[in-house]
Amino acid sequence: MSKALFIGRFQPFHKGHLEAVKQILKQHSLIYIGIGGTSGLNNPFTIEERAEMIKNAMKAEKIKNYKIIAIHDTGNDIAWIKELNSLCPDFDVAYTGNKWTAGCIKKMGKKVKKMKRYFGLHATGIRKKIKENKNWEKYVPKAVAKYLKKIKAEKRLLD
Repeated sequence: MSKALFIGRFQPFHKGHLEAVKQILKQHSLIYIGIGGTSGLNNPFTIEERAEMIKNAMKAEKIKNYKIIAIHDTGNDIAWIKELNSLCPDFDVAYTGNKWTAGCIKKMGKKVKKMKRYFGLHATGIRKKIKENKNWEKYVPKAVAKYLKKIKAEKRLLD
């Protein structure tokens, strides 16, 4: 089977992301989970924190055929493509909902599939619920909710 790349910001990693991983793995033997969006106000969680969220969720779901990669914002298509190619040159198809990302991957000569949004979830809305302490736990895997509480995400989002 082939290898897939799933790129997202995962701010935070939620149940829609987890479902996407499961669906992608039905068609591919390995999934690279590319953490993008490394700077800016809409990225309150570090790459390391998001990687930990993903690892915790994968462990709880007993998913082992994945690798996490961090794709840094470069502000330059060619530099970004070069970095991505050095991190995972062997993927066959990429899944993303971001037009810029899709365009860059097409420039690499790789196939791109538009990522379906599962359960209508948006990380922006989840961050808002966390900030307002409004029943946000049901939108993220239990392992992620536990981790977000551990790192005091609510307090961070208020600052």
